[in-house]
Amino acid sequence: MAIQHFFITSQTEQGIFDAVLQGRIDFASDPWPYISSGAKDLVKKMLRKDPKERLSAQDVLNHPWIREDGEAPNKPLHSGVLVRMKQFRA
Repeated sequence: MAIQHFFITSQTEQGIFDAVLQGRIDFASDPWPYISSGAKDLVKKMLRKDPKERLSAQDVLNHPWIREDGEAPNKPLHSGVLVRMKQFRA
């Protein structure tokens, strides 16, 4: 079974890890054109290869897109996002 994440589609778990490590994250394909720039910024920072540059859990909670008074839009999720969320398996 293919493992599909929001930003990487791979046939194997190893393929997903390799794509993240090599920085091959596709923000041009669906559903990313419908995702806010703040959400993309958060994902990019969470997936930085260098752990010293990667956001900590506290940094994520303080990111403007996550904060309760932050910039996340108050609108329904795009259907493509919902489909991928249902397919996601950790």
